[in-house]
Amino acid sequence: MENYFLDLADKDTIELSLAAEQVYGLVCRNDFSKPGFALIRLPESTTSSIQRMLMVNLKDHLAALFQTERGTGLSWFNMTRFDQKNTTKFHRDGAPSESLLILGYEPSKVHSEISMADFSRCAHELGITPDQFLEDFNPMYEKGLEKLAPFISPVSKFDPAGFQILVINNSSNPLQPGKKRWQGVLHSALVSNGTGTRVINSTCVAPTDSAKTSAVTEKQVTEFLYENKLEGSYS
Repeated sequence: MENYFLDLADKDTIELSLAAEQVYGLVCRNDFSKPGFALIRLPESTTSSIQRMLMVNLKDHLAALFQTERGTGLSWFNMTRFDQKNTTKFHRDGAPSESLLILGYEPSKVHSEISMADFSRCAHELGITPDQFLEDFNPMYEKGLEKLAPFISPVSKFDPAGFQILVINNSSNPLQPGKKRWQGVLHSALVSNGTGTRVINSTCVAPTDSAKTSAVTEKQVTEFLYENKLEGSYS
């Protein structure tokens, strides 16, 4: 088993609290000893609505673990569903400096490959902050990619044909001794042209005491769970 991979495909029922503990340990890192992301493969019987329900439940379990560790919860920063068939270069999503992405990939015939880049570790070894790295070595360009190259890891277990949940540490905090601050990674997707949809259920959470983390209402969470529209933003 890959050190970022949780295979729940053969489970009749999913013990989400146990999976959440594993995910939390892999993703919510305060140093560079863990990968900063986790991929969960879901059973074949999963549906889109079940996947979204699992995403919301997973967030609740992660929030409880964060509450125990840091004394505050996790709140939704944004939610959306979209059909995305464009390649994206290494980036972090716009969000507070401590944040997690919880992404639900639905089965697709469109081929895609996901990779992660440990820009936090790269910045630390360069003696600069992650934000400064993104400013000085934008990975959208060759100069930044050259710096990141030793820190890039393909998510080889990602399978576009199945239901999956990918949790990514989307933070940009510098490593500070004695302080628990999440160390984030960048993500990219190489997408081949193909027919059909590539639906991503995209959510982001951040510590409740961060700015703007109360933007998503309970009504909007319900819409995310039960409505099937695409390109609709719930933030």
